[in-house]
Amino acid sequence: MKVSIKDFILASVLLIQQFTRIRGFQLQSISTTRHHLLSSTLTSQQPVTSIVDNACPPLTRLSTKLFAKKVKKKSNKSSGGGFGGSSKATGSSTTPTISADKNSLETQWDIFASITDLEIKPKGDPEDDDYVNFEVADVFVRCGPPKEGEEPGTPWFRIGKVCTLPEKTPMQASLTLQKGLIFWTSVHMRPELVAAGGKSGAASLQLGVISPASLTMGTDSDGPLDEDEAEYIQVSVKGDTSLKDIPAKSFGFRPDWNPPGFTYKRREKDAMKKKKSSLDEMKEVSSA
Repeated sequence: MKVSIKDFILASVLLIQQFTRIRGFQLQSISTTRHHLLSSTLTSQQPVTSIVDNACPPLTRLSTKLFAKKVKKKSNKSSGGGFGGSSKATGSSTTPTISADKNSLETQWDIFASITDLEIKPKGDPEDDDYVNFEVADVFVRCGPPKEGEEPGTPWFRIGKVCTLPEKTPMQASLTLQKGLIFWTSVHMRPELVAAGGKSGAASLQLGVISPASLTMGTDSDGPLDEDEAEYIQVSVKGDTSLKDIPAKSFGFRPDWNPPGFTYKRREKDAMKKKKSSLDEMKEVSSA
């Protein structure tokens, strides 16, 4: 069917006229509605603006309701495979616990060597400007009793040492902040803890401490502590120790040996070279 240009133009004009009449009716209806609403306020206690807004909500209000994006909640998961720890600080002033992973182990080991310079207690005169006061404690781990009153799952195993600058961080705070990392390290060092279920998470493990630390260092061939040694171990509990505003580099942890798959001796090698050179200088002075 062919349509001439004249017929097409005529049909278009008729459609435009019809649309204009419909649009005019809508505008007239809206005007009549608003006039009615404004008139009704003479017998109503409700403000005019409230009535109009309720009948015809502002475009901005509708836009907000229709197009506001849903805010996604951030995940609160932490690394460590069940051993706790988070390297990200929260909005509060509480110091975040140390993450349980290789990077954190390297960092805390580095801090330990930096603070102690491989000494078990401070050296030098406390009055000297370069004197560093620090504390060192031995740490142990065992699988605790399945239920209160029952026997522990394993004896105590020597894991390593922790250090702290006591003027900045109490020893108990140092233990609490590094507890997850110590547990994570212990199950890689001691297969007995894994066999007893320790790798399932920190809930089955207990942290023990002897302070001040001894010169004893464990090896991977050592067995568990005997009863005489274990008598001096105290189970570490958080208690009332505050974890607020603790400097991140004021406490460290050093395992007695490298866990399988991990090697870190960089700073300790530098410290040993420094000690060796100092000893050579003392020998030269004494022989002169």
